[in-house]
Amino acid sequence: MNKLLNFLIFPLAFFENHQLGTGVSRCIVFSEANAHREQSFSLHCNETLLEEFSMYCWLPFHGDMSLMQKDSLCDWNKVIRSYNTLTICMQHVTEMLSCYYPNPKVQDFFLQIHSQYFQNCTEEEEEVFTDPPEAVVLTLIIVPVCLIPVLVTLVVWKSRIREQE
Repeated sequence: MNKLLNFLIFPLAFFENHQLGTGVSRCIVFSEANAHREQSFSLHCNETLLEEFSMYCWLPFHGDMSLMQKDSLCDWNKVIRSYNTLTICMQHVTEMLSCYYPNPKVQDFFLQIHSQYFQNCTEEEEEVFTDPPEAVVLTLIIVPVCLIPVLVTLVVWKSRIREQE
């Protein structure tokens, strides 16, 4: 009964307080300086409700993704609007529940989204550099190592010449 009540109350509170697509978001940067904020937000954050209310963000996204063809899921230009709406929605939900953004629950949510919809989307890898042949590596190491004693000798020799003058 409690879950049903949450699902009925959430849309009213959400759409009354926030407009989707405003592009306004608030993000807390993780650092040692903000550790106290993270702790204070986590004390007031209701993670159970966060998981439940994330379904309100996921449902429209899922609807958009299910209408796309499988090969279109990897085309960022076709996915970006729905993905952006999902992101903004999750930011509003976390803000409404006094949670910080991003947090581990939201990160897990997005990891689940990525594994469900974008699992087969890999970019073509650029040519990976291979190790050079051993002869090249040895030459690049030995030449500077051998030059150091020569340069030290040259500096000492020049300093002796100046002392003699």
